[in-house]
Amino acid sequence: MQLESLLLALMLVQVPPGKTQFSVERSEEVDGAVWSDFYGAWVVKETPESAERRYQTIADALRAEAEAMLCRTLDGEPIAGCEPAPEALDSGRRPRWMPLDLSLLTLAVAIQESGLREDVQVGRGSARKPSKDGGRGRGPGGEACLLQIHPTISWRVADVTEELRKAAEKGDRAARESIQASLVGLDAEALRHCVRAGMRALIRARAHCAWAKPKQPWDIAAVSIYATGTSCNPDHAGKVMKRVLLYRKLRVAAAALRKKAPAPSDPKSARPS
Repeated sequence: MQLESLLLALMLVQVPPGKTQFSVERSEEVDGAVWSDFYGAWVVKETPESAERRYQTIADALRAEAEAMLCRTLDGEPIAGCEPAPEALDSGRRPRWMPLDLSLLTLAVAIQESGLREDVQVGRGSARKPSKDGGRGRGPGGEACLLQIHPTISWRVADVTEELRKAAEKGDRAARESIQASLVGLDAEALRHCVRAGMRALIRARAHCAWAKPKQPWDIAAVSIYATGTSCNPDHAGKVMKRVLLYRKLRVAAAALRKKAPAPSDPKSARPS
């Protein structure tokens, strides 16, 4: 089973497509439709068929970025001519991640942060000011994309020019919003930007906590940094643990779909001594 097919199957079960009123699609039919200034067109509630096609692009992006950042296939085989992200390796240059775990943890965060909604994916409307077509896609702090990456963080993990990064680091609002805008959209490029930034944040979080809090379970530590920005410990409200428990649930479901026992989530523990 290919990784993207596995991810899509999990999405269809965990977040059945076409169920949310916040996701819309363009329509030529005016009856029952509402006008969207965002799209400059009439829109209706997204159908299950359209949502599933959109989910497929998300699954494709998760697979492609996990493999590109780790330089390994689903089964752990190295990809020739590919150099993994430095933080994805430990001090002995052994992999901390496998593509399945990175893609599943990223998916768990995305599901909890956005419900895989179209309005969040494209940045249509906001929690503070919903759009007239019902979108509430941007977070209250200006968070963007399916992973709801905050503008105070995105300049650290998104693919941007050095000039734009330096401006955003200094707090330039226009620079930060420009970066946020690069993370939203239905097109494959924007989606991969979003996924890549989120994965990079999780990879760096795990690497940091492996040093700062080595006894903390790595998934709890990584999501804690992602959610809080500062700590390897989970928040008291339970936001971190909801994401971690969903990730662990997805791992079990993925193993069942592949008809094999779940592999150890730490690649090092899977190797013979």
